[in-house]
Amino acid sequence: MGWTYAVTTDSGHSWFVWNAEKELPRWQCCNYRLIEEVNLAEDGKGTMKLSPIPGRSGEVHELQTMDYGKHWNAAQ
Repeated sequence: MGWTYAVTTDSGHSWFVWNAEKELPRWQCCNYRLIEEVNLAEDGKGTMKLSPIPGRSGEVHELQTMDYGKHWNAAQ
């Protein structure tokens, strides 16, 4: 899925899609290997490790979620 991530929390009845084109300010398309790894805990907290292209606008190294990946924010 390259620069998108999809998650369901209700057995597939509804889906939430994170898309770097919409969610990362000033992101410059296209990095097909942007999402390197996603880890989620049972309480909904997690991280998305990214593989930015050096010098690319808007790419960061890690995002965090508190709701199973419905929403992602830059790691603090």
